[in-house]
Amino acid sequence: METLTQKLQNDPHIGKPIPGQSLTATPGSMPYENPPQTSSVENAFLALKAGLYQKKTQREIGEVTKAGISCETLASSLVMMGFSQGIFNPDVAELIRPFLTVEIFKIAKSQGVDRVILENKPMKKSLDMNALRDLGDEALPNNRFDIEFTPEEEELMKSPSPQEELPEPEGFMTKPREVA
Repeated sequence: METLTQKLQNDPHIGKPIPGQSLTATPGSMPYENPPQTSSVENAFLALKAGLYQKKTQREIGEVTKAGISCETLASSLVMMGFSQGIFNPDVAELIRPFLTVEIFKIAKSQGVDRVILENKPMKKSLDMNALRDLGDEALPNNRFDIEFTPEEEELMKSPSPQEELPEPEGFMTKPREVA
């Protein structure tokens, strides 16, 4: 049986949205499509800060920063999570991110991490052009299908399958032309 990693190597588009899919989804079905729970920068920051100072979270922050993840990266993931759950809007997220970075830095230092990376800086390394070329060659598709089907699978592909009853989408693109 093929693992998920192997499937992703064969088809990197597994699980990605189809172009235009957002236009067919029911409006308001995602938390960030509704009004945020708070629009106060101070309330949003204090809520996330309270979560950071729990014992388990402090220990996890110490482990992750010791592994070399920057405080800025952790803060960015926190505000992305808050936005995607509909807690606050992107503007509030960008305003509180620098302050969360500093709080994560303080927690990492209090956990005894010696070398805490505060922000992401570009690396000053020269490119290995041979390795880059090899990577590009590996990424190019060969446009060959090396799939072998069993006789049962071939028979299933020939016969039409009964269509499932799916709920009618309510998105913008599914409305009749007269309504839009």
